[in-house]
Amino acid sequence: MAIGNRHLIDLLRGLTASVPETRDAACGTVTDWVSAFSPTEAAVVASVVAAAATVEADPTCRESQLHALTELGESASITAEALSPLTELDVRSLQGSEIEYLDYLRTTFGVGADT
Repeated sequence: MAIGNRHLIDLLRGLTASVPETRDAACGTVTDWVSAFSPTEAAVVASVVAAAATVEADPTCRESQLHALTELGESASITAEALSPLTELDVRSLQGSEIEYLDYLRTTFGVGADT
């Protein structure tokens, strides 16, 4: 299955938008569409979300990003390579469920800094 290029580009625009609410909503779309992504689409989305999480200033949005990555990790065929940007995540700023999401990703894929 695949969402197609038009939907992929629209989703990537949302994930990288300047408005936190738009980024947060796009992460919700990722979790809704997780089973619809082709392996290539899942890898692209995971890489963009992982990179975005490392520079995210809004804690709510970062939690949504890590949640979306967890959903992708559980349901899509992504690899540790797609999640490699998480090695740059400042874990000192993580709270609550963000720590749990990163622990899952670290344990499952061997990526991300120790919490």
